[in-house]
Amino acid sequence: MEVLRLDNFLQALSVSERTMIHQYHAGYMTSVPIVVLTIYEWIQENKDKWDSPDFRYNPERVLEWKNKEYGTWEPIETHELYRVKVER
Repeated sequence: MEVLRLDNFLQALSVSERTMIHQYHAGYMTSVPIVVLTIYEWIQENKDKWDSPDFRYNPERVLEWKNKEYGTWEPIETHELYRVKVER
């Protein structure tokens, strides 16, 4: 599920790829697309740097992430990983 949390920033996965992750966790699939594995491997390699933040939707329905350093909620677009290109 960490892949889905990271993809909130990356926005690299399609709706069907995100659905496949849920199906995999539920036991309906035995594999996931390579892009999912690529993101998962990045998470594993960067455990010391990547700590998935909390997310929420504000009253205007804008997705925000919790900046633990400052204790503030910020729009998703302000995160350094927002729409970083993922090699497929």
